[in-house]
Amino acid sequence: MQTRLTTIVAALVVHAIASFSLGDASFQTLGDLPGGYHLSTALNVSSDGSTIVGHGSTGFFQQGGPTGVEPFRWTQESGMVSLGGLQGRPDGWALGVSSDGAAIVGRSRLGNEPSRAFRWTEAYGMADLGTMLDDPDAHSVAADVSGDGSVVVGCGSSPEGEAAFRWTASTGMVSLGDLPGGGFYSRATGISDDGSAIVGVGTVGGVSSTSAKYTAFRWTAGDGMVALGDLPGGKTFSSATAVSGDGSTVIGYGYSGTGPEFGEGFRWAEQEGMVSLGTYAGDASSIVPEATSHDGSVIVGYATIGESGIMEAFIWDTESGYRNLKNVLIDDYGLDVLEQWQQLAGAYGVSADGQTVVGFGINPDGDTEAWVARLPEPCTLMLLAVGALAMARRRTSGTEEEESW
Repeated sequence: MQTRLTTIVAALVVHAIASFSLGDASFQTLGDLPGGYHLSTALNVSSDGSTIVGHGSTGFFQQGGPTGVEPFRWTQESGMVSLGGLQGRPDGWALGVSSDGAAIVGRSRLGNEPSRAFRWTEAYGMADLGTMLDDPDAHSVAADVSGDGSVVVGCGSSPEGEAAFRWTASTGMVSLGDLPGGGFYSRATGISDDGSAIVGVGTVGGVSSTSAKYTAFRWTAGDGMVALGDLPGGKTFSSATAVSGDGSTVIGYGYSGTGPEFGEGFRWAEQEGMVSLGTYAGDASSIVPEATSHDGSVIVGYATIGESGIMEAFIWDTESGYRNLKNVLIDDYGLDVLEQWQQLAGAYGVSADGQTVVGFGINPDGDTEAWVARLPEPCTLMLLAVGALAMARRRTSGTEEEESW
């Protein structure tokens, strides 16, 4: 009886796994903005997976004039819509988005002139967040925004030098300072959902661009800017690219001395410190994690392969480590349409649950295009079946033990 039960439950598990692998996974191209080249890049996605932001081409480059690249907002209902630009700064990139997609941040500029950080909302449109330095050549860039859209972080010109900033409507743009030692430099790249934790990179030694020692940091109101150190065994360098929504996990890249020549991915948590994400299959010369799920368990980014310089989008989790995202979508989920794509070059955003991934690649026509991949969660049937199988095995094991007595 026990053997029969185990066989039945095992068959149920196989069916559930098949349903999970070939279930609701999807891959969708986002198209591009009207006019200009066929070019679009997705750079982030809202926590709920509904809103994707990035930039696309609307014109053709003119020396000293607009580049024809504008920030966009994409939803399933609206498609790709340009956000426009700040007054006199028609070019732009959307870099961060709030949890529900209502607030978007980035930078806007004219050609090669200094950029300005912006915050866009549907109600008020695009607002210039200003700079920390009263100078016509001063610049600012908004890199990320809190879950409710009220706190913006990035970097820009300050009286002391390039500085990470924190912006709110009541305080304006406020410098976060820098790390002790070395020249003055800091840059904020990510913020937790509640706005309490900010991450980025600063210097801890050296005063010139060639001698400076760059190190990832985590900032909180209580502790200020704290260096996160480096990977063991490597040279002094680390850079944080993002922080999980709950603020517990920081991701970025650095050197261990045994990984890729130009950097390898790391994951930092308060208890474990900075830990390498491991090795990437293939001759990777660099690995750059770009985004992480709310709890830090799923990470996406890109790897550059050897001397070819070809980029490959990856997905990482605690169980499987690095995996080539294109291969996962084809082999695990049966999305054969991706076989026509020349490459998935980079994954730049992931939803809070780790199931929606966005980025860009080279489509079958050879154009650069934004995309979104949606991965199904393990279905309830599968979880119940696995639990039942474990129970059946336990019962079988118990019966065998009784018989051996």
